Amino acid sequence: MRKVPGRSMLGLLLTVVGVLGMLLVGLNPPEPVPVAPVVDEDARVELKMLAGSELRDLLDPEDAADPEFRRRLERETGVSLKVEFTGSLSGAEKIAASPKAYELAWFASSSYLDVLRKSYVQDREPVMESPVALGVRPEVAAEYGWDQEAPTWKEIAAKTQPDPQTGEGFAFAMTDPAMSNSGLSALAAAATAFNHGEPLSTAAIDAVGPRLTSLFRGNGATGGLQRISDSSGYLADQFPALIDVDALFNYESELLTLEQDSGVVELVYPSDGVAMADYPLMLLNEVSSEQKEAYGRLTGWLMDSWAQTRIVQDTRRRSVAFPGLNQDFPEIAEEVAIPASKTELDDLILTYQNESRKPPSTLYVIDTSGSMGNEEIEGLTQTRMQALSNVFRELSGGDARSAVPQFRRFRNREQVWILPFNSELPGQVAADGTLRSRRDLILATITGPPGSAAQQELMARVDAIEPTGSTALYDALYEGFYRLAELGRQEAPDGNWETYSGRHYSTIVLLTDGVTGKGMNLRHFEELWKKLPNRDVPVYVVAIGQGPVATTCENLKDPIQQSEEPLCRLAARTGGRVFDTSTESLLDVMREIRGNQ
Repeated sequence: MRKVPGRSMLGLLLTVVGVLGMLLVGLNPPEPVPVAPVVDEDARVELKMLAGSELRDLLDPEDAADPEFRRRLERETGVSLKVEFTGSLSGAEKIAASPKAYELAWFASSSYLDVLRKSYVQDREPVMESPVALGVRPEVAAEYGWDQEAPTWKEIAAKTQPDPQTGEGFAFAMTDPAMSNSGLSALAAAATAFNHGEPLSTAAIDAVGPRLTSLFRGNGATGGLQRISDSSGYLADQFPALIDVDALFNYESELLTLEQDSGVVELVYPSDGVAMADYPLMLLNEVSSEQKEAYGRLTGWLMDSWAQTRIVQDTRRRSVAFPGLNQDFPEIAEEVAIPASKTELDDLILTYQNESRKPPSTLYVIDTSGSMGNEEIEGLTQTRMQALSNVFRELSGGDARSAVPQFRRFRNREQVWILPFNSELPGQVAADGTLRSRRDLILATITGPPGSAAQQELMARVDAIEPTGSTALYDALYEGFYRLAELGRQEAPDGNWETYSGRHYSTIVLLTDGVTGKGMNLRHFEELWKKLPNRDVPVYVVAIGQGPVATTCENLKDPIQQSEEPLCRLAARTGGRVFDTSTESLLDVMREIRGNQ
């Protein structure tokens, strides 16, 4: 992986796009004609909205580039917005589960809602656009010549194969297409380009499958898809520190911000296919006539010149109403569409998950100490361990009423390892880091449909766990890393972890309801962990019943402060992330983590 700072001028030019755009849409274009504000607060129309997490830059009072945007929108339309931020797929699932809970939805695309069996949308208005491009580290773009001429998808796939001299391949990061529109857009664009630009059918998806495999698996160890996330914004934030990848697929708006803030990417637009997010504001079915009229006022306001100019200038997304505002954005040579049919969309995602990408290798390190027998989770009359057992049943698809969609369940070819732990094993870890004793390890390789023999055995083993003892957290986590590396070397034909890692996408999920009370501390763990060949495997920590730990970690930007919070430090050191059950159910947390595996 090569790293040299650099940046193009596009991000800098967009800082003055508001002024230039004004000249192009007309000299001194008028302010939007204000809708008469509703003086009587009781007469304001309240609309509940599900919005994509990336729209915080417009709608979140704390994170918006210009907080005045939302204040003015509400004041001049007589609307009071109640906004809940979520991912595209999660939002579609929430609407399907509770159609009357929301009046509006605003995501990068309507794809996930469009393919549901029942239509939940009665009107949609595209508000802005952002193509999904490739952000490449400048020195890599220069080496490949992509800073001079945009590559085709075939050329991108070719670069993921071993270089004749170095043996390395082009490595990239992307969001999970089953959960995030930016990843789905990149997948659809690649598949369409491999299909010679023709719309995707089931037969066409089967035909281009080998080419998708070449792109996403690359040469294994260093090429192809090397990092996966459930969030476009989170992936962009993490990219500067991801030294094992050369590029990331993401929205143009996210890449321009990343370029301006850190200079670590140069934008590349594949010449034979780019998918465009059009950010439609959608009116859902279960609304009153008054709410429908309010929707009309909202869309009218958003399409006016002041709002469109602020969108371009503040969010780096393209205007759909005033093309002159887009003069500093490059033209897209070939725009492609995401499949609109549920059949084709399902086929595309399942081909990616079950064939094209590297199969997941997931180790769950599970706290089974006595406190996991407490009945203090999700407001239900079940213990924490019972709730966790139910989660694994959902992920395996063993319940016909499962709330987990097929894309988030355990996948074909996935290796699932479960390491239960409680008290320390005295003298378990020798001074040289080898293990003198071991806990029982549950292993299943997923094959066949939900309810297969392997999954039934997995569930039986999990159901049999009885909470007892104390919490030797770091001993167990070190054992998990050690045995994952050991099992990987055993499976690799040449006995090297790197070979196994090149063929599998490994993650560790640590689930615990308390801090360690026995065994080694974090510092001792880190001393041993740094010597392991698989130390780059990310750890996703799930804090059960411990309050808003995830929020605490997000707010700790300073490494010194992070070091004082062990769970935050643990996730940060491994490139993982912290989740908690303070605002979400354990099932929702585990579903979200699936987008990182």
